[in-house]
Amino acid sequence: MIQGDQYLLRNRNKIYIYLIYILSPLLALLVAIKNYRATWAKNVVWLFVAFYGYTMVISNEGIDSSRYRDQFLQIAQSELSFDNFVSQLYNENTTYVDIAQPLISYVVALFTTNYKILFLVYGLIFGFFYSRNIWYIISKAGPKINKETVLFIFVFAFVIGFWQINGFRMWTAAHIFFYGAVRYIFDKKRKGFLIAALSVLVHFSFVLPVFVLILYTFIRNRTNLYFLLFLATFFISEVNFGFLNETLKNIVPDIFSSKLSGYTNEEYVSQLKGSIQNTSWHAKYYIYALKWVIVTFICIMYFRGFTYIKTQANLHALYAFSLLFLAFSNIMSLMPSGGRFVTVANLFATTAIFFFLQSMGKEGFYKKFLKLSVVPLLFYCVVALRLGFDTIGAVTLLGNPIISLIVDSDIAIIDIIK
Repeated sequence: MIQGDQYLLRNRNKIYIYLIYILSPLLALLVAIKNYRATWAKNVVWLFVAFYGYTMVISNEGIDSSRYRDQFLQIAQSELSFDNFVSQLYNENTTYVDIAQPLISYVVALFTTNYKILFLVYGLIFGFFYSRNIWYIISKAGPKINKETVLFIFVFAFVIGFWQINGFRMWTAAHIFFYGAVRYIFDKKRKGFLIAALSVLVHFSFVLPVFVLILYTFIRNRTNLYFLLFLATFFISEVNFGFLNETLKNIVPDIFSSKLSGYTNEEYVSQLKGSIQNTSWHAKYYIYALKWVIVTFICIMYFRGFTYIKTQANLHALYAFSLLFLAFSNIMSLMPSGGRFVTVANLFATTAIFFFLQSMGKEGFYKKFLKLSVVPLLFYCVVALRLGFDTIGAVTLLGNPIISLIVDSDIAIIDIIK
């Protein structure tokens, strides 16, 4: 009888939370965060991300979502047959070097010309992996999450936040790669490797992280070697772009060569440097706040906690892979746009640090560094969310699914603040 009452209570709570979602997705999100152990919590986050996708503000014509919208409208307004569409995929004469994003656009365009539906679908896909990755960490944290380490979960959620749907291809691929790779490495599930490999279909550049995962599969936990590589690559400051370009061309399939050339040519390097110089100070340095916290804890784990880490097979594997991936991303960060791989590596690093601190964080030595890391991590989260305000609209935060169907235009939160 007690079990039956608990079942009814859980179902009643589900009904209530979805009613709250209809009235206010933001309020439902906050309730889900507070009740993170509830079975419905991750699904509410998933639905909130989908709602954000539908209400996302395309704040200027220079962002990725503007190009996604224009490509979608071009497909929707044409009479492109499926055979002709397929012939354009992985074609050197087109910009389609991935399958997922153009295929989604094509399928959605069969039913509607409303680009908001396209971004709703983006939100559903991105939100699934985003919410599952966050709750994967929570599920592996044990029965109780230490208050000293909970900030790292928020950092993980902000490293590639839901507002990164603006760059759907790259950041969805990142969450898919993490979703598969962490299960392959930490849980030893072989299907995780296949899921991680699917990230290549979403963004071509994930040929390189998959290559790193294959390399790890063969040489496994050479942690001392990986740590030395991590330190060595951390201090690299210059790179020969011509040599790097040729090396990458030898690794990736020929169909991606022209795209890689665009990322490594000198003109693109100059344009990127110019855009960085025009960036506000907080947008320049918030990355460094996270970077130095990660570097500090990665070194602490090696010099003070490695004996313990070696007794935990799953944590040891995740830590070793994080070191290898960090070393790889340090090298790639020297290439224009290659710094995005550092962001992906940070997903693994913050997860490894969180799991380690969940076990060891109560000791005095680690508590001192945890306290020192609070300010830079909060600074990182605040700035990351601030950057999200460029595409998060007033309807996303104050509206609901019904209002979103009525309101045709919206204003970004950052414009309201300014």
